[in-house]
Amino acid sequence: GMEVAVRTQQLDLSDLDAILTTEMQDFLDRIAEYVQNNPQLDLYKGAGWSVKNGVYPTAAMLDEICNTKPMIMTSVDAPSMWINTVAIERYGVSDPANIQKYGTNCIRVDESGYPTGYISEAAMDLVRPALALSKMEYKKGLLEWQAMAFSYGITSVVEAALPINTVPIQEAFNELAEDGIWKLRTY
Repeated sequence: GMEVAVRTQQLDLSDLDAILTTEMQDFLDRIAEYVQNNPQLDLYKGAGWSVKNGVYPTAAMLDEICNTKPMIMTSVDAPSMWINTVAIERYGVSDPANIQKYGTNCIRVDESGYPTGYISEAAMDLVRPALALSKMEYKKGLLEWQAMAFSYGITSVVEAALPINTVPIQEAFNELAEDGIWKLRTY
């Protein structure tokens, strides 16, 4: 549930990933369209890509779309991220100490030792704080989730994915409930 709420606040590439003939260029085309349609955003975030036909994602690919704002695209199965050069620099991915700490299995590097823009597992912790949503964004996402649940006739859910110590999420839930807007019975 919470994952659905979060995903409503970013570009969703998972429908493309599900198509067997999808190529990396198809993801790039969708990302470019999203950037063009959302010039007001300070950060471009999305999820749902995967490596296709042995073509691995690079920062250079994303830089061609936007090289002035960070871009963070989480893989469809969530253990990897595809980031542009702005994100590599802003979130310390290129810091030699971080490359040494996480290793080149988690921060892939080119021949010169500079990150390629394809990071995995623990190294994603460098970037993850940038993906945090505000309370208002959580409220918006929760209401979209509620509408989706109701559209399928679902009136009661168990929320098993609520991270601990996530005050904005808890406040969003509580305020929606107090205002009588949250009608999905949630355990």
